[in-house]
Amino acid sequence: MSDSGDQSFVHVALLPSAGMGHLTPFLRLAALLTAHNVRVTFITPIPTVSLAESQSLSQLSTTFPQITQKHLHLLPLDEPSANSEDPFTTILS
Repeated sequence: MSDSGDQSFVHVALLPSAGMGHLTPFLRLAALLTAHNVRVTFITPIPTVSLAESQSLSQLSTTFPQITQKHLHLLPLDEPSANSEDPFTTILS
């Protein structure tokens, strides 16, 4: 820290991938960081994949109001241009 009296702080942004298996550890990490006076921003891809994800994120904001939540709005998938063919099966064939 500098001698000027300015207090430094740590700010962490968390961006979990979709799915409860990714989200749950990030929720725990956010809680631990907050308990250690770290400023946390939790970035959530929207729309969420499941109701369980939505409920967990809602509980996070209720339990830890000091955590800043931001939404990352995903672009809709353009179905006609989406390639559903698995590239690995064509390579192995």
